[in-house]
This record gives sequence, C-alpha cells and structure tokens, in this order.
Amino acid sequence: LWLFPGMEITCNDSVQCLVLFDQGTSVETAARIFGKMPGVAEPDQNTSQAPQAQLCGKDVRDLLGDLFEDKSLRGRCIALPHASQGGHKDILRAGFHKRFAELEVDGVYTEKPYSALDQITRKKIYGEIADWGDRRRGIITTGDNRKASFDDLGANPCWIRLGEPTAEAIRQAVLADEARITYEEPTIPSQRVLELRVNSALTGAEFVVTFNDGFNALIGGRGSGK
Repeated sequence: LWLFPGMEITCNDSVQCLVLFDQGTSVETAARIFGKMPGVAEPDQNTSQAPQAQLCGKDVRDLLGDLFEDKSLRGRCIALPHASQGGHKDILRAGFHKRFAELEVDGVYTEKPYSALDQITRKKIYGEIADWGDRRRGIITTGDNRKASFDDLGANPCWIRLGEPTAEAIRQAVLADEARITYEEPTIPSQRVLELRVNSALTGAEFVVTFNDGFNALIGGRGSGK
C-alpha cells in the first residue's frame, strides 16, 4: 500500500483541488505551498483538528501556475481539480467551460464511482465536447469518508498502475488512463513470470530482474542472445 501526502485546497473560484506529493516529501517542502496561498496560513503541525476550509486567495489557474514555477515543487506534486457533474466546488459548473478548457492539468478527481458519472460529464473530461476543450484528462475516483467507522474509505473503486510512489507516476497514469487506470478490480494471472536470472560473462552471476504482474513480453535487439 502506497500512501501519498497531500492537501485539499479550495480556490477563490470555488474549485477544489487535490494536490498530491511524492511519497517521502518532507514537511518543509510540502509547506512551500502555503506561500502560494495568501488566504490560508500554515496550521500548526501538531493540531488535533484540521482548520476550517477557506478560500486560498487565488483562482485555480493562478494557483496551478505558481506550483509549476516553484522549482522545489515542480515534478514533485500533481494537482487534480474536482470534476464531477457540476456540483459543489466542481470545475464542470455552468459557465466554467472556457476555464476548464484552458486549464493545464492532465487529470481530475471525482468523489463518485466512475459508473455514477453520466455520459456528458465523461465526454467533457475526455475532451469530446468542443466547448470544454479537446484535451483528454484521466479520472481518479476517490472516497470522501466522513464516518468514524471509515465505512466509506475505498468505497469508490479505482486501480492505478504505478511504477513508483511519485507524483510523476500518477501523472503518467492519467496521461495513459485507458491503459493504466481501471474502475474494476483487475484480474491477475495465476501463472506468470516473476523473475529472470542471468549468469553470463557479460552480466556476471548476480544479474536479477523482477517483473510486475502486467509483464507479458521480453524484447531484445537482433543478435543480443535473448
């Protein structure tokens, strides 16, 4: 199980974003984001309760632009605007079509099961309705757990193939969402190649390669001795 540190931010245009950081990102590096939000002060790290949500002081476009320009954050975090069906703090609200079309993001998140998104909403996100832009964005479904029993945690299925626990891996997944994101539990083959060991004059006796469960081919150049 990979856990990503992150923040939930509400922009001045009432668009909510999830900002996820590389696993292992230091508190000091993640805290740089508070310098981009004039409307929100950095809370005490030891507080027992999260502060009341408030507008961050910038519209979503300006906030994302500031995150990209920060050399310490660039490539170490990914911002996912909330895109559902035009609801509360949703970027797909009426009149926001130009804003969404011009937004430089590769993916969005929703708090609903993928199956609950209507066809029009999916087309807006996938760049199939001209007024909302022609750029395809991947969809990550999340759970908004509000119960002490955690009954809603993981209730909306979303399986993502990642090579490593980084924001860049998430970005690559939403860019290739048809191949790397599924909303039904994937089937793992009962028989598969787990490991390749090579003992040769070229590699030595300790050359070992392990494979993930999606491995299905090994390709080498002509004459490489594959």
